[in-house]
Amino acid sequence: GPISDRAHVRLKAPVGTDLLYDTHATAFVLAQLLVQAIADADPERSRAAMEAFETRAQRAHYFLRGEQ
Repeated sequence: GPISDRAHVRLKAPVGTDLLYDTHATAFVLAQLLVQAIADADPERSRAAMEAFETRAQRAHYFLRGEQ
C-alpha cells in the first residue's frame, strides 16, 4: 500500500478470489489477531485502556442501547 514504506513492520495477508468476502475477511482476522496479541502482552494496561474507552464512549453516547 501507499504507506507501507513508512512501516517498521509489515504483515502480509494473502487473499484469494474464490470467495466473495475473502479479501475483507483476511484483513479483518489479521487485525483481530494483532489487537489480541497486543492485549495479551500487557493485560492490565489493556483492561485499563478498554475501561477508559468505555467511560469516554458512555459520556459521548457513542453507542445506543435501544434508546432513541
